[in-house]
Amino acid sequence: MGMAVGMATALILSGCASVRSDPAPSLAASAPTPKPTAQAKATATPAAKTKPAKPRRQTGQVPDQPAAPPVPAPETVAPVPPLLPVGMDEDGLTRALGPPASSREETPARVLFFRRRECGLNLTLYPDVETRVFRALSYEVTSDDQDERAVGVCAARFGIASDDGPSVAARK
Repeated sequence: MGMAVGMATALILSGCASVRSDPAPSLAASAPTPKPTAQAKATATPAAKTKPAKPRRQTGQVPDQPAAPPVPAPETVAPVPPLLPVGMDEDGLTRALGPPASSREETPARVLFFRRRECGLNLTLYPDVETRVFRALSYEVTSDDQDERAVGVCAARFGIASDDGPSVAARK
Protein backbone atom coordinates (compact mmCIF):
# COMPACT_ATOMS: atom_id res chain seq x y z
CA MET A 1 0.00 0.00 0.00
CA GLY A 2 2.92 2.25 0.51
CA MET A 3 3.77 1.85 -3.04
CA ALA A 4 0.30 2.70 -4.19
CA VAL A 5 0.38 5.87 -2.13
CA GLY A 6 3.73 6.83 -3.63
CA MET A 7 2.50 6.28 -7.14
CA ALA A 8 -0.61 8.27 -6.58
CA THR A 9 1.51 11.07 -5.19
CA ALA A 10 3.80 10.93 -8.21
CA LEU A 11 0.85 11.09 -10.59
CA ILE A 12 -0.61 14.04 -8.79
CA LEU A 13 2.70 15.86 -8.81
CA SER A 14 3.30 15.16 -12.48
CA GLY A 15 -0.11 16.67 -13.34
CA CYS A 16 0.76 19.86 -11.40
CA ALA A 17 4.06 20.19 -13.20
CA SER A 18 2.34 20.63 -16.57
CA VAL A 19 0.24 23.58 -15.31
CA ARG A 20 2.03 26.92 -15.62
CA SER A 21 1.56 29.76 -13.17
CA ASP A 22 1.71 32.50 -15.82
CA PRO A 23 -0.63 31.96 -18.74
CA ALA A 24 0.70 32.12 -22.29
CA PRO A 25 -0.43 35.14 -24.31
CA SER A 26 -3.24 34.45 -26.75
CA LEU A 27 -2.55 34.07 -30.42
CA ALA A 28 -4.62 37.14 -31.34
CA ALA A 29 -2.70 39.33 -28.95
CA SER A 30 0.68 38.07 -30.08
CA ALA A 31 -0.06 38.34 -33.80
CA PRO A 32 0.91 41.71 -35.39
CA THR A 33 -1.98 43.96 -36.51
CA PRO A 34 -2.25 44.16 -40.29
CA LYS A 35 -2.08 47.63 -41.80
CA PRO A 36 -5.18 48.70 -43.78
CA THR A 37 -4.86 48.72 -47.55
CA ALA A 38 -5.30 51.86 -49.63
CA GLN A 39 -8.76 50.66 -50.75
CA ALA A 40 -9.84 50.10 -47.13
CA LYS A 41 -8.66 53.59 -46.24
CA ALA A 42 -10.66 55.14 -49.12
CA THR A 43 -13.91 53.37 -48.23
CA ALA A 44 -13.67 53.96 -44.51
CA THR A 45 -15.86 56.87 -43.32
CA PRO A 46 -15.07 58.83 -40.20
CA ALA A 47 -17.57 58.52 -37.36
CA ALA A 48 -18.25 62.26 -37.40
CA LYS A 49 -19.67 62.11 -40.94
CA THR A 50 -21.88 59.12 -40.30
CA LYS A 51 -25.57 60.02 -40.10
CA PRO A 52 -27.53 58.34 -37.35
CA ALA A 53 -30.14 55.93 -38.61
CA LYS A 54 -33.67 57.26 -38.53
CA PRO A 55 -35.93 55.21 -36.33
CA ARG A 56 -38.62 53.45 -38.30
CA ARG A 57 -42.12 54.34 -37.40
CA GLN A 58 -44.68 51.71 -36.90
CA THR A 59 -48.02 51.76 -38.67
CA GLY A 60 -50.61 53.81 -36.86
CA GLN A 61 -47.94 55.81 -35.09
CA VAL A 62 -48.08 59.60 -35.42
CA PRO A 63 -44.88 61.04 -36.95
CA ASP A 64 -42.80 63.26 -34.74
CA GLN A 65 -43.70 66.91 -35.30
CA PRO A 66 -40.99 69.55 -34.93
CA ALA A 67 -41.53 71.68 -31.86
CA ALA A 68 -43.43 74.88 -32.59
CA PRO A 69 -41.30 78.01 -32.23
CA PRO A 70 -41.90 79.84 -28.96
CA VAL A 71 -44.52 82.53 -29.20
CA PRO A 72 -43.12 85.86 -28.03
CA ALA A 73 -45.03 87.56 -25.27
CA PRO A 74 -47.10 90.45 -26.61
CA GLU A 75 -45.56 93.81 -26.00
CA THR A 76 -47.38 95.83 -23.46
CA VAL A 77 -47.70 99.41 -24.50
CA ALA A 78 -48.78 101.97 -21.99
CA PRO A 79 -52.03 103.53 -23.11
CA VAL A 80 -51.60 107.02 -24.46
CA PRO A 81 -53.97 109.50 -22.86
CA PRO A 82 -56.12 111.31 -25.39
CA LEU A 83 -54.82 114.62 -26.63
CA LEU A 84 -56.58 117.54 -24.98
CA PRO A 85 -55.51 120.43 -27.18
CA VAL A 86 -57.38 123.18 -25.30
CA GLY A 87 -54.85 125.04 -23.18
CA MET A 88 -51.77 123.72 -25.00
CA ASP A 89 -49.29 126.21 -26.43
CA GLU A 90 -48.18 126.19 -30.06
CA ASP A 91 -44.89 124.36 -29.36
CA GLY A 92 -46.69 121.59 -27.42
CA LEU A 93 -49.20 121.19 -30.24
CA THR A 94 -46.50 120.85 -32.92
CA ARG A 95 -44.62 118.33 -30.74
CA ALA A 96 -47.82 116.28 -30.35
CA LEU A 97 -49.19 116.62 -33.89
CA GLY A 98 -46.20 117.52 -36.03
CA PRO A 99 -45.94 120.69 -38.11
CA PRO A 100 -49.27 122.15 -39.25
CA ALA A 101 -50.28 121.87 -42.90
CA SER A 102 -51.06 125.61 -42.80
CA SER A 103 -51.55 128.50 -40.39
CA ARG A 104 -53.12 131.92 -40.64
CA GLU A 105 -53.47 135.02 -38.48
CA GLU A 106 -56.95 136.24 -37.60
CA THR A 107 -56.12 139.04 -35.19
CA PRO A 108 -55.96 138.50 -32.27
CA ALA A 109 -56.09 134.74 -32.94
CA ARG A 110 -53.87 132.33 -34.82
CA VAL A 111 -55.43 129.31 -36.57
CA LEU A 112 -53.41 126.15 -37.16
CA PHE A 113 -54.66 123.53 -39.59
CA PHE A 114 -53.49 119.89 -39.43
CA ARG A 115 -54.31 117.29 -42.09
CA ARG A 116 -54.28 113.47 -41.98
CA ARG A 117 -55.76 111.75 -45.02
CA GLU A 118 -59.40 112.84 -45.33
CA CYS A 119 -59.31 114.41 -41.85
CA GLY A 120 -58.70 117.95 -40.75
CA LEU A 121 -58.09 119.60 -37.38
CA ASN A 122 -58.49 123.36 -36.96
CA LEU A 123 -57.03 124.80 -33.76
CA THR A 124 -57.73 128.36 -32.75
CA LEU A 125 -55.10 129.88 -30.47
CA TYR A 126 -55.31 133.13 -28.54
CA PRO A 127 -52.47 134.91 -26.74
CA ASP A 128 -52.37 134.73 -22.96
CA VAL A 129 -52.89 138.28 -21.65
CA GLU A 130 -49.93 138.16 -19.25
CA THR A 131 -47.37 135.98 -21.08
CA ARG A 132 -48.39 136.67 -24.71
CA VAL A 133 -47.93 132.92 -25.39
CA PHE A 134 -50.53 131.57 -27.86
CA ARG A 135 -52.66 128.75 -26.41
CA ALA A 136 -55.43 126.68 -27.98
CA LEU A 137 -58.86 127.88 -26.89
CA SER A 138 -60.96 125.77 -29.29
CA TYR A 139 -60.65 123.15 -32.00
CA GLU A 140 -62.72 121.50 -34.70
CA VAL A 141 -62.24 118.05 -36.21
CA THR A 142 -63.59 117.71 -39.74
CA SER A 143 -63.99 114.90 -42.25
CA ASP A 144 -64.27 115.09 -46.01
CA ASP A 145 -66.84 112.26 -45.80
CA GLN A 146 -69.44 114.49 -44.09
CA ASP A 147 -70.39 111.67 -41.74
CA GLU A 148 -70.42 111.78 -37.93
CA ARG A 149 -68.83 108.32 -37.70
CA ALA A 150 -66.07 109.45 -40.04
CA VAL A 151 -65.50 112.49 -37.83
CA GLY A 152 -65.05 110.12 -34.87
CA VAL A 153 -62.45 108.19 -36.85
CA CYS A 154 -60.73 111.46 -37.71
CA ALA A 155 -60.67 112.53 -34.09
CA ALA A 156 -59.00 109.21 -33.24
CA ARG A 157 -56.38 109.80 -35.97
CA PHE A 158 -55.37 112.97 -34.15
CA GLY A 159 -55.56 111.23 -30.77
CA ILE A 160 -58.56 113.26 -29.62
CA ALA A 161 -61.44 111.59 -27.81
CA SER A 162 -64.42 111.66 -30.19
CA ASP A 163 -66.92 112.26 -27.39
CA ASP A 164 -65.44 115.69 -26.70
CA GLY A 165 -68.60 117.47 -27.67
CA PRO A 166 -69.30 120.34 -30.05
CA SER A 167 -65.70 120.75 -31.21
CA VAL A 168 -66.04 117.63 -33.35
CA ALA A 169 -68.13 118.27 -36.47
CA ALA A 170 -68.49 117.13 -40.05
CA ARG A 171 -67.42 119.46 -42.84
CA LYS A 172 -70.37 120.72 -44.87
